[in-house]
Amino acid sequence: FSAGDTLSLADFSIMATLTTVEAFGHKLNKFTLVKAYMGRCKEEIKGYKENEEGAKAFGVIARQKLGR
Repeated sequence: FSAGDTLSLADFSIMATLTTVEAFGHKLNKFTLVKAYMGRCKEEIKGYKENEEGAKAFGVIARQKLGR
């Protein structure tokens, strides 16, 4: 995780940002360490799936408003 062997507040903040970046349609696949970090966090953060669903819905609306 970002600051050690256990989840921290920083991980929640970073994951919220990265999830939003992906929801806007940016591909992070070439950043293998970032994707591995996200995979670890997704497994450990309770309720992550619900947040991811909300981020995807937000991304759809935001892309429509921005004409993307």
